[in-house]
Amino acid sequence: MEASIIIPAHNEEASIKGAIESVLKQTFKDYELIVVNDSSTDKTKEIVESYIKKDKRIKLINIKGGNAAKARNAGLRIAKGKYIIFVDADITFNKHFIKKIINHFKEQKADAVTWNVYTKNPKTMVSKMINERYKKFQSRILKPGFEKGAYVFTFKKSVIKKLGGYDESVSYFEDYLITKKFYEMGFKAYHDPQLIVFHEDPNTLIDYLKQGVSYGKGLSTLYKKDKWHALKMLLINFCRASIFLLIILNALIPISVILTVAYVAVLLIINYYGIKLIHVTLYSIIVGILRSLVTIFYFFKTSYF
Repeated sequence: MEASIIIPAHNEEASIKGAIESVLKQTFKDYELIVVNDSSTDKTKEIVESYIKKDKRIKLINIKGGNAAKARNAGLRIAKGKYIIFVDADITFNKHFIKKIINHFKEQKADAVTWNVYTKNPKTMVSKMINERYKKFQSRILKPGFEKGAYVFTFKKSVIKKLGGYDESVSYFEDYLITKKFYEMGFKAYHDPQLIVFHEDPNTLIDYLKQGVSYGKGLSTLYKKDKWHALKMLLINFCRASIFLLIILNALIPISVILTVAYVAVLLIINYYGIKLIHVTLYSIIVGILRSLVTIFYFFKTSYF
């Protein structure tokens, strides 16, 4: 068998059908689809079971009390394919997606293949903001060919075995850790910007802030494994949040307008220079400040309380 596609799923009844349908429509047919149901309390399990009746290539694993890393490892343990492709339950892609990935593995002699991601149906201000960030980051940073800037979600099975799978003690940042280890061990990833997945991103400010909760909690788990990267991410969020704190301070203790403007300018440069001034608008700044406040709060709440 050439490919094993692994989808971790936790309460994904609203989106799992789209992911499964994307796989079933592939022009490449030599694959198995493994869905790992992690403690879902909705109809996720029943939906997957209905597809199993139609296609024997689909398998279902049920686990309890896990996270994305644990679910992916569970799928990996029973995978039979030469190539492992991890996709989320809220992702869709076109019918030639897997065929192109397999071709790149063989033709480029790659250890991994990476892709571009965009927001699925961006209609609200929040989803459009996220999609613009995707587009500008990927067009400026990620280039075709062997590339070290993209996160890795597809591997030769022999390679991910050498990596030891995902670190189950880390949440939200498990992709970052395995990607870092992949490049540190000297493996090579081939990036194809024409390979595209569409991700179900937050549509409302509330959903975006909830994502900040997960980010903050995940950051506290990453701190135990990669202290410097976690601190860097925390510093970026402190820079955003300090703009809010400065506004409050200025309201209580009037200071020079010039100093205030200069301070805010410096913080914005620190905050956005690392991502090449991606999609900097007043709305994105305000939303970023709010999410950073949420992230910082939940980082410290999870770490120390």
